[in-house]
Amino acid sequence: MEDFLFITKDFLIEYGSVAVFLSGIIEEILFVIPSSPLFMAVGFFMIPASLSFWPALLMVLTKMAIWGALGITIGSFLTYGLAYWGGKPLIKKYGKFIGVSWDKVEKMENKYSKTKIDELGILFFRAIPVLPITVVSVFCGIVRLSWKTFAIYTFLGTIVRVIITGMIGWYAGAAYRAIGDQFDQLELYSTIGLGILLLAGFYYFFVVKKNKKING
Repeated sequence: MEDFLFITKDFLIEYGSVAVFLSGIIEEILFVIPSSPLFMAVGFFMIPASLSFWPALLMVLTKMAIWGALGITIGSFLTYGLAYWGGKPLIKKYGKFIGVSWDKVEKMENKYSKTKIDELGILFFRAIPVLPITVVSVFCGIVRLSWKTFAIYTFLGTIVRVIITGMIGWYAGAAYRAIGDQFDQLELYSTIGLGILLLAGFYYFFVVKKNKKING
């Protein structure tokens, strides 16, 4: 994970928003890379910790959320298409390779039908960082949601998701910077204190004790 974070940092520094877009596609295709930690890392490395809340939010929106949501939307058409054309047999046979079981899809389908939610429900499931994106894509394919509706609500919901995770990453960076500043101050005070102690020790051993010997 540490190596992944360093790779992400270098990738972001080199390519900026294009890297965010590509990361969104890769995250959807590889499946093993969870989107929430990924975009938290992006927020940590890409958004300056020195920014205040509103400038940081604007930067997350323009540099991360739009690009990341676009990448995730494009990448999610893979699982959506597999579920749309392959249905239950394909998911039961190959779902384990993309981190989806038919039981998960059925549970989501039951919840969807019981609460009678519409496309706004898809947006909601996309927006919450702790909910798996892949399962939502599979479900939309299984119920044969139109690709236009799927794309629109995936994009809008994922924008919210990336904003939330990106801001968490930025906040972690700001907290890290604050802690670092405190340690810098502590180090400065410690250096001053140690210097005073050394001067006091020097004065005692080389001045006071020497005078005592002379007077004694």
